[in-house]
Amino acid sequence: MFIGLRAYHLEQVPEHGATMDEFAWTWSGMSLLQTGSPRAWSNLAAYKGRRHRVEWRGQKYNIVEPWLDHPPVYSLYAGGWVLLHGQREMFQVDLRQMRMGSLVLDALGFVLFSLVLRRLVTRGELMLSLLFYSVIPLIVFHQRLVISENLIVPLTLGAVLSLQAQSRRFSWWRALWLLVLAALLPLTKVAALSSCVFLVLWALVSGQARTRWITTGALVIGTCVGVGAYLGYARHLDAELATAVLTNHHDRFKGFAGMELLLFQPKFIAKPTRELWTVLGSVLALLSLSLPRVTPWGLAVLVYSACMAFFVDETRVYGWYYMPLYPWLCAALGVAIVHASRRHLLGLSLLWCTVAWLGIARLSYVQQLLTADHARFGYLLGLLTLYGALCAWPRFARSTLPALNGLMVAGAVAACVAEVYLR
Repeated sequence: MFIGLRAYHLEQVPEHGATMDEFAWTWSGMSLLQTGSPRAWSNLAAYKGRRHRVEWRGQKYNIVEPWLDHPPVYSLYAGGWVLLHGQREMFQVDLRQMRMGSLVLDALGFVLFSLVLRRLVTRGELMLSLLFYSVIPLIVFHQRLVISENLIVPLTLGAVLSLQAQSRRFSWWRALWLLVLAALLPLTKVAALSSCVFLVLWALVSGQARTRWITTGALVIGTCVGVGAYLGYARHLDAELATAVLTNHHDRFKGFAGMELLLFQPKFIAKPTRELWTVLGSVLALLSLSLPRVTPWGLAVLVYSACMAFFVDETRVYGWYYMPLYPWLCAALGVAIVHASRRHLLGLSLLWCTVAWLGIARLSYVQQLLTADHARFGYLLGLLTLYGALCAWPRFARSTLPALNGLMVAGAVAACVAEVYLR
Protein backbone atom coordinates (compact mmCIF):
# COMPACT_ATOMS: atom_id res chain seq x y z
CA MET A 1 0.00 0.00 0.00
CA PHE A 2 2.88 2.39 0.79
CA ILE A 3 4.28 2.32 -2.75
CA GLY A 4 0.86 1.90 -4.38
CA LEU A 5 -0.47 5.16 -2.96
CA ARG A 6 2.63 7.05 -4.04
CA ALA A 7 2.75 5.53 -7.52
CA TYR A 8 -0.92 6.28 -8.28
CA HIS A 9 -1.08 9.35 -10.58
CA LEU A 10 2.59 9.89 -9.74
CA GLU A 11 3.12 12.60 -12.36
CA GLN A 12 -0.28 14.27 -11.89
CA VAL A 13 -0.36 15.17 -8.17
CA PRO A 14 1.50 17.38 -7.46
CA GLU A 15 0.98 18.65 -10.98
CA HIS A 16 3.76 19.51 -13.42
CA GLY A 17 5.25 22.84 -12.37
CA ALA A 18 3.96 22.68 -8.79
CA THR A 19 7.58 23.31 -7.89
CA MET A 20 10.33 23.96 -10.43
CA ASP A 21 12.89 22.79 -7.87
CA GLU A 22 12.31 19.25 -9.17
CA PHE A 23 13.96 20.23 -12.45
CA ALA A 24 16.74 22.21 -10.78
CA TRP A 25 17.87 19.16 -8.81
CA THR A 26 17.61 16.86 -11.82
CA TRP A 27 19.23 19.15 -14.39
CA SER A 28 22.12 20.09 -12.11
CA GLY A 29 22.89 16.44 -11.44
CA MET A 30 22.68 15.46 -15.10
CA SER A 31 25.04 18.22 -16.20
CA LEU A 32 27.44 17.64 -13.30
CA LEU A 33 27.77 13.97 -14.23
CA GLN A 34 28.02 14.67 -17.96
CA THR A 35 30.28 17.74 -18.02
CA GLY A 36 31.67 18.20 -14.51
CA SER A 37 29.83 21.51 -14.10
CA PRO A 38 26.26 21.74 -12.71
CA ARG A 39 23.77 23.60 -14.89
CA ALA A 40 20.19 24.43 -13.85
CA TRP A 41 17.86 27.34 -13.21
CA SER A 42 18.13 29.90 -10.43
CA ASN A 43 16.64 33.30 -9.67
CA LEU A 44 19.28 34.37 -7.12
CA ALA A 45 20.74 37.82 -7.71
CA ALA A 46 24.26 36.35 -7.44
CA TYR A 47 23.93 35.04 -11.01
CA LYS A 48 23.19 38.44 -12.53
CA GLY A 49 24.93 38.64 -15.90
CA ARG A 50 25.30 34.86 -16.06
CA ARG A 51 21.68 33.94 -16.85
CA HIS A 52 20.39 32.43 -20.05
CA ARG A 53 16.60 32.79 -20.43
CA VAL A 54 14.83 29.66 -21.70
CA GLU A 55 11.12 28.92 -22.17
CA TRP A 56 10.11 25.27 -21.81
CA ARG A 57 6.66 23.71 -21.48
CA GLY A 58 5.02 27.03 -20.75
CA GLN A 59 7.50 28.10 -18.05
CA LYS A 60 10.47 30.47 -18.18
CA TYR A 61 13.78 29.51 -16.60
CA ASN A 62 16.94 31.48 -15.88
CA ILE A 63 19.59 28.87 -16.70
CA VAL A 64 22.93 29.38 -14.94
CA GLU A 65 26.28 27.57 -14.82
CA PRO A 66 27.79 26.58 -12.47
CA TRP A 67 24.64 26.11 -10.37
CA LEU A 68 25.66 26.51 -6.73
CA ASP A 69 22.31 26.99 -4.98
CA HIS A 70 22.71 23.70 -3.07
CA PRO A 71 25.30 20.99 -2.36
CA PRO A 72 25.73 18.24 -4.97
CA VAL A 73 24.86 14.87 -3.38
CA TYR A 74 21.12 14.77 -4.04
CA SER A 75 21.63 16.35 -7.46
CA LEU A 76 23.95 13.48 -8.32
CA TYR A 77 21.28 11.00 -7.27
CA ALA A 78 18.42 12.71 -9.14
CA GLY A 79 20.50 13.33 -12.26
CA GLY A 80 22.09 9.90 -12.14
CA TRP A 81 18.66 8.27 -11.92
CA VAL A 82 17.40 9.80 -15.18
CA LEU A 83 20.72 9.23 -16.94
CA LEU A 84 20.55 5.58 -15.89
CA HIS A 85 17.16 5.37 -17.58
CA GLY A 86 18.41 6.78 -20.86
CA GLN A 87 17.43 10.46 -20.59
CA ARG A 88 20.38 12.53 -21.79
CA GLU A 89 18.93 15.96 -22.60
CA MET A 90 17.79 18.46 -19.93
CA PHE A 91 14.67 19.49 -21.80
CA GLN A 92 13.57 15.95 -22.60
CA VAL A 93 13.28 14.64 -19.05
CA ASP A 94 10.08 12.86 -18.09
CA LEU A 95 8.44 13.88 -14.82
CA ARG A 96 7.13 10.40 -14.05
CA GLN A 97 10.55 8.86 -14.59
CA MET A 98 12.14 11.54 -12.41
CA ARG A 99 9.70 10.87 -9.59
CA MET A 100 10.23 7.11 -9.76
CA GLY A 101 13.63 7.79 -8.22
CA SER A 102 11.89 9.39 -5.24
CA LEU A 103 9.86 6.22 -4.68
CA VAL A 104 13.08 4.25 -4.22
CA LEU A 105 14.22 6.61 -1.46
CA ASP A 106 10.72 6.59 0.06
CA ALA A 107 10.75 2.80 0.26
CA LEU A 108 14.21 2.86 1.84
CA GLY A 109 13.01 5.39 4.41
CA PHE A 110 9.96 3.23 5.19
CA VAL A 111 12.14 0.18 5.86
CA LEU A 112 14.58 2.15 8.03
CA PHE A 113 11.69 3.76 9.94
CA SER A 114 10.23 0.35 10.71
CA LEU A 115 13.63 -0.95 11.89
CA VAL A 116 14.13 2.08 14.13
CA LEU A 117 10.70 1.75 15.73
CA ARG A 118 11.01 -2.02 16.26
CA ARG A 119 13.42 -1.39 19.13
CA LEU A 120 11.46 1.50 20.61
CA VAL A 121 7.76 0.61 20.62
CA THR A 122 5.34 -2.31 20.85
CA ARG A 123 4.12 -4.19 17.80
CA GLY A 124 0.76 -2.41 17.83
CA GLU A 125 2.41 1.02 18.06
CA LEU A 126 4.77 0.06 15.26
CA MET A 127 2.01 -1.05 12.90
CA LEU A 128 -0.14 2.01 13.58
CA SER A 129 2.78 4.40 13.09
CA LEU A 130 3.69 2.77 9.78
CA LEU A 131 0.04 2.85 8.72
CA PHE A 132 -0.18 6.60 9.28
CA TYR A 133 3.17 7.10 7.52
CA SER A 134 1.76 5.21 4.54
CA VAL A 135 -1.57 6.98 4.09
CA ILE A 136 -1.52 10.60 5.33
CA PRO A 137 -2.04 12.59 2.10
CA LEU A 138 0.50 15.36 2.77
CA ILE A 139 3.19 12.73 3.29
CA VAL A 140 2.16 10.79 0.17
CA PHE A 141 2.12 13.85 -2.10
CA HIS A 142 5.36 15.42 -0.86
CA GLN A 143 7.26 12.15 -1.06
CA ARG A 144 6.52 11.99 -4.77
CA LEU A 145 8.53 15.15 -5.43
CA VAL A 146 12.12 15.21 -6.68
CA ILE A 147 13.31 17.08 -3.59
CA SER A 148 16.46 16.66 -1.48
CA GLU A 149 14.46 15.96 1.70
CA ASN A 150 13.65 12.56 0.21
CA LEU A 151 17.33 11.71 0.77
CA ILE A 152 17.65 13.52 4.11
CA VAL A 153 14.97 11.24 5.64
CA PRO A 154 16.71 7.87 5.01
CA LEU A 155 20.12 9.34 5.91
CA THR A 156 18.74 10.53 9.27
CA LEU A 157 16.86 7.29 9.98
CA GLY A 158 19.90 5.25 8.99
CA ALA A 159 21.99 7.23 11.47
CA VAL A 160 19.39 6.71 14.24
CA LEU A 161 19.39 2.97 13.51
CA SER A 162 23.19 2.93 13.76
CA LEU A 163 23.04 4.86 17.04
CA GLN A 164 20.66 2.25 18.41
CA ALA A 165 23.12 -0.51 17.52
CA GLN A 166 25.99 1.55 18.91
CA SER A 167 24.21 1.95 22.26
CA ARG A 168 24.01 -1.84 22.58
CA ARG A 169 27.55 -2.64 21.45
CA PHE A 170 30.20 -0.11 20.53
CA SER A 171 31.99 -0.49 17.20
CA TRP A 172 34.68 1.69 15.66
CA TRP A 173 33.42 0.73 12.19
CA ARG A 174 29.95 1.91 13.15
CA ALA A 175 31.41 5.17 14.44
CA LEU A 176 33.08 5.62 11.05
CA TRP A 177 29.78 4.89 9.31
CA LEU A 178 28.05 7.52 11.45
CA LEU A 179 30.76 9.98 10.45
CA VAL A 180 30.02 9.27 6.78
CA LEU A 181 26.25 9.68 7.24
CA ALA A 182 26.75 12.95 9.13
CA ALA A 183 28.99 14.23 6.32
CA LEU A 184 26.41 13.34 3.67
CA LEU A 185 23.63 15.35 5.32
CA PRO A 186 25.09 18.87 4.76
CA LEU A 187 26.33 17.67 1.37
CA THR A 188 22.68 16.98 0.54
CA LYS A 189 21.31 20.31 1.76
CA VAL A 190 22.71 22.92 4.14
CA ALA A 191 19.46 22.97 6.14
CA ALA A 192 20.05 19.26 6.89
CA LEU A 193 22.37 20.56 9.60
CA SER A 194 19.14 20.63 11.64
CA SER A 195 19.10 16.84 11.42
CA CYS A 196 22.78 16.72 12.38
CA VAL A 197 22.02 18.65 15.57
CA PHE A 198 19.27 16.15 16.44
CA LEU A 199 21.61 13.20 15.83
CA VAL A 200 24.30 14.67 18.07
CA LEU A 201 21.82 15.26 20.88
CA TRP A 202 20.26 11.79 20.48
CA ALA A 203 23.74 10.25 20.63
CA LEU A 204 24.33 12.04 23.94
CA VAL A 205 20.94 11.03 25.34
CA SER A 206 20.90 7.39 24.25
CA GLY A 207 24.56 6.38 24.12
CA GLN A 208 26.56 4.32 26.60
CA ALA A 209 28.24 6.43 29.25
CA ARG A 210 31.77 5.28 28.33
CA THR A 211 31.51 5.53 24.55
CA ARG A 212 28.88 8.17 23.78
CA TRP A 213 31.51 10.90 23.46
CA ILE A 214 33.31 8.93 20.77
CA THR A 215 30.07 8.46 18.84
CA THR A 216 29.14 12.10 19.33
CA GLY A 217 32.58 13.16 18.19
CA ALA A 218 32.22 11.10 15.03
CA LEU A 219 28.95 12.85 14.23
CA VAL A 220 30.41 16.29 14.90
CA ILE A 221 33.52 15.59 12.82
CA GLY A 222 31.40 14.16 10.00
CA THR A 223 29.19 17.25 10.01
CA CYS A 224 32.24 19.52 9.81
CA VAL A 225 33.71 17.40 7.01
CA GLY A 226 30.45 17.66 5.07
CA VAL A 227 30.27 21.45 5.45
CA GLY A 228 33.93 21.79 4.51
CA ALA A 229 33.51 19.53 1.47
CA TYR A 230 30.55 21.58 0.24
CA LEU A 231 32.44 24.87 0.62
CA GLY A 232 35.46 23.34 -1.12
CA TYR A 233 33.28 22.03 -3.96
CA ALA A 234 31.63 25.43 -4.47
CA ARG A 235 34.89 27.37 -4.32
CA HIS A 236 36.51 24.93 -6.74
CA LEU A 237 33.81 25.65 -9.33
CA ASP A 238 33.75 29.43 -8.80
CA ALA A 239 34.94 30.99 -5.55
CA GLU A 240 33.54 34.45 -6.22
CA LEU A 241 30.13 33.12 -7.25
CA ALA A 242 30.04 30.73 -4.27
CA THR A 243 30.51 33.65 -1.88
CA ALA A 244 27.78 35.66 -3.64
CA VAL A 245 25.32 32.72 -3.52
CA LEU A 246 25.91 32.16 0.19
CA THR A 247 25.42 35.87 0.79
CA ASN A 248 22.11 35.76 -1.11
CA HIS A 249 20.91 32.84 1.02
CA HIS A 250 21.92 34.74 4.15
CA ASP A 251 20.10 37.89 3.08
CA ARG A 252 16.81 36.04 2.44
CA PHE A 253 16.16 35.54 6.18
CA LYS A 254 13.04 37.44 7.28
CA GLY A 255 12.16 36.26 10.79
CA PHE A 256 11.96 33.50 13.38
CA ALA A 257 8.43 32.17 12.75
CA GLY A 258 9.74 29.04 11.04
CA MET A 259 9.32 26.80 14.09
CA GLU A 260 5.66 27.67 14.60
CA LEU A 261 4.93 27.15 10.91
CA LEU A 262 6.63 23.75 10.81
CA LEU A 263 4.78 22.56 13.89
CA PHE A 264 1.32 24.04 13.50
CA GLN A 265 0.74 25.20 9.91
CA PRO A 266 1.07 22.31 7.46
CA LYS A 267 1.53 23.21 3.80
CA PHE A 268 0.94 21.52 0.50
CA ILE A 269 3.89 22.73 -1.60
CA ALA A 270 3.55 26.46 -0.83
CA LYS A 271 -0.10 26.71 0.23
CA PRO A 272 -1.35 26.30 3.82
CA THR A 273 -3.62 23.28 4.19
CA ARG A 274 -6.28 22.53 6.77
CA GLU A 275 -5.37 18.91 7.51
CA LEU A 276 -4.89 18.28 11.23
CA TRP A 277 -3.10 14.93 11.18
CA THR A 278 0.39 16.40 11.27
CA VAL A 279 -0.60 19.17 13.71
CA LEU A 280 -1.87 16.55 16.16
CA GLY A 281 1.37 14.62 15.62
CA SER A 282 3.36 17.73 16.53
CA VAL A 283 1.34 18.25 19.71
CA LEU A 284 1.70 14.62 20.78
CA ALA A 285 5.42 14.54 19.96
CA LEU A 286 6.07 17.62 22.09
CA LEU A 287 3.91 16.21 24.91
CA SER A 288 6.06 13.07 24.90
CA LEU A 289 8.94 15.23 26.17
CA SER A 290 7.11 15.36 29.52
CA LEU A 291 7.81 11.64 30.04
CA PRO A 292 10.68 10.57 32.32
CA ARG A 293 12.61 9.20 29.33
CA VAL A 294 13.22 11.33 26.24
CA THR A 295 11.65 9.88 23.10
CA PRO A 296 13.42 10.22 19.73
CA TRP A 297 10.24 11.56 18.10
CA GLY A 298 9.83 14.25 20.75
CA LEU A 299 13.48 15.30 20.54
CA ALA A 300 13.56 15.16 16.74
CA VAL A 301 10.44 17.30 16.30
CA LEU A 302 11.61 19.86 18.85
CA VAL A 303 15.22 20.13 17.65
CA TYR A 304 14.57 20.00 13.90
CA SER A 305 11.80 22.62 13.96
CA ALA A 306 13.74 24.89 16.31
CA CYS A 307 16.93 24.72 14.21
CA MET A 308 15.03 25.26 10.97
CA ALA A 309 13.93 28.64 12.35
CA PHE A 310 17.56 29.63 11.70
CA PHE A 311 17.63 28.36 8.12
CA VAL A 312 14.21 29.23 6.67
CA ASP A 313 12.68 32.52 5.66
CA GLU A 314 9.33 32.68 7.47
CA THR A 315 7.70 34.09 4.35
CA ARG A 316 8.94 31.18 2.19
CA VAL A 317 8.30 27.95 4.11
CA TYR A 318 7.55 25.12 1.69
CA GLY A 319 5.85 21.80 2.25
CA TRP A 320 8.97 19.71 1.68
CA TYR A 321 10.67 21.38 4.66
CA TYR A 322 8.29 19.32 6.80
CA MET A 323 9.38 15.98 5.36
CA PRO A 324 12.10 15.11 7.94
CA LEU A 325 9.39 15.58 10.60
CA TYR A 326 6.88 13.17 9.05
CA PRO A 327 8.22 9.84 10.42
CA TRP A 328 8.41 11.22 13.95
CA LEU A 329 4.94 12.78 13.80
CA CYS A 330 3.51 9.41 12.74
CA ALA A 331 5.38 7.66 15.56
CA ALA A 332 3.92 10.11 18.07
CA LEU A 333 0.41 9.50 16.69
CA GLY A 334 0.71 5.73 16.72
CA VAL A 335 2.18 5.52 20.22
CA ALA A 336 -0.35 7.95 21.72
CA ILE A 337 -3.41 6.20 20.28
CA VAL A 338 -2.27 2.75 21.42
CA HIS A 339 -1.36 4.18 24.83
CA ALA A 340 -4.81 5.81 25.15
CA SER A 341 -6.50 2.54 24.24
CA ARG A 342 -4.49 0.33 26.59
CA ARG A 343 -4.68 2.70 29.54
CA HIS A 344 -8.33 3.65 28.79
CA LEU A 345 -7.42 7.36 28.81
CA LEU A 346 -10.61 9.29 28.22
CA GLY A 347 -9.13 12.73 27.49
CA LEU A 348 -6.49 11.55 25.02
CA SER A 349 -9.07 9.35 23.29
CA LEU A 350 -11.43 12.32 22.98
CA LEU A 351 -8.66 14.35 21.36
CA TRP A 352 -7.87 11.63 18.82
CA CYS A 353 -11.51 10.84 18.03
CA THR A 354 -12.34 14.52 17.53
CA VAL A 355 -9.51 15.02 15.03
CA ALA A 356 -10.37 11.77 13.23
CA TRP A 357 -14.08 12.62 13.03
CA LEU A 358 -13.22 16.09 11.73
CA GLY A 359 -11.02 14.55 9.04
CA ILE A 360 -13.79 12.21 7.94
CA ALA A 361 -16.33 15.06 7.84
CA ARG A 362 -13.92 17.25 5.90
CA LEU A 363 -13.49 14.59 3.22
CA SER A 364 -17.26 14.15 2.81
CA TYR A 365 -17.63 17.93 2.46
CA VAL A 366 -14.69 18.67 0.14
CA GLN A 367 -15.40 15.70 -2.16
CA GLN A 368 -19.16 16.40 -2.03
CA LEU A 369 -19.93 12.87 -0.85
CA LEU A 370 -22.80 14.46 1.09
CA THR A 371 -24.61 17.75 0.66
CA ALA A 372 -23.13 20.62 2.64
CA ASP A 373 -26.00 20.62 5.14
CA HIS A 374 -25.93 16.85 5.61
CA ALA A 375 -22.15 16.93 6.16
CA ARG A 376 -22.41 19.71 8.73
CA PHE A 377 -25.27 18.24 10.72
CA GLY A 378 -23.81 14.74 10.49
CA TYR A 379 -20.56 16.03 11.89
CA LEU A 380 -22.31 17.90 14.72
CA LEU A 381 -24.55 14.94 15.60
CA GLY A 382 -21.60 12.56 15.68
CA LEU A 383 -19.53 14.94 17.77
CA LEU A 384 -22.27 15.54 20.35
CA THR A 385 -22.99 11.80 20.54
CA LEU A 386 -19.31 11.09 21.08
CA TYR A 387 -18.89 13.70 23.80
CA GLY A 388 -22.19 12.96 25.49
CA ALA A 389 -21.74 9.18 25.62
CA LEU A 390 -18.13 9.27 26.78
CA CYS A 391 -18.58 11.97 29.41
CA ALA A 392 -22.02 10.98 30.74
CA TRP A 393 -21.12 7.33 31.27
CA PRO A 394 -17.36 7.37 31.90
CA ARG A 395 -17.17 3.80 33.26
CA PHE A 396 -18.91 2.37 30.22
CA ALA A 397 -16.92 4.73 28.02
CA ARG A 398 -13.56 3.56 29.31
CA SER A 399 -14.41 -0.05 28.55
CA THR A 400 -15.28 0.80 24.97
CA LEU A 401 -12.38 3.19 24.26
CA PRO A 402 -10.14 0.61 22.51
CA ALA A 403 -12.93 -0.30 20.09
CA LEU A 404 -13.86 3.35 19.52
CA ASN A 405 -10.26 4.39 18.91
CA GLY A 406 -9.84 1.47 16.52
CA LEU A 407 -12.99 2.43 14.65
CA MET A 408 -11.77 6.00 14.30
CA VAL A 409 -8.39 4.77 13.06
CA ALA A 410 -10.17 2.75 10.37
CA GLY A 411 -12.28 5.77 9.41
CA ALA A 412 -9.27 8.11 9.34
CA VAL A 413 -7.23 5.71 7.20
CA ALA A 414 -10.14 5.27 4.80
CA ALA A 415 -10.51 9.07 4.56
CA CYS A 416 -6.79 9.51 3.87
CA VAL A 417 -6.73 6.81 1.19
CA ALA A 418 -9.85 8.26 -0.42
CA GLU A 419 -8.32 11.73 -0.49
CA VAL A 420 -5.22 10.41 -2.25
CA TYR A 421 -7.28 8.61 -4.90
CA LEU A 422 -9.86 11.35 -5.36
CA ARG A 423 -7.42 14.27 -5.54
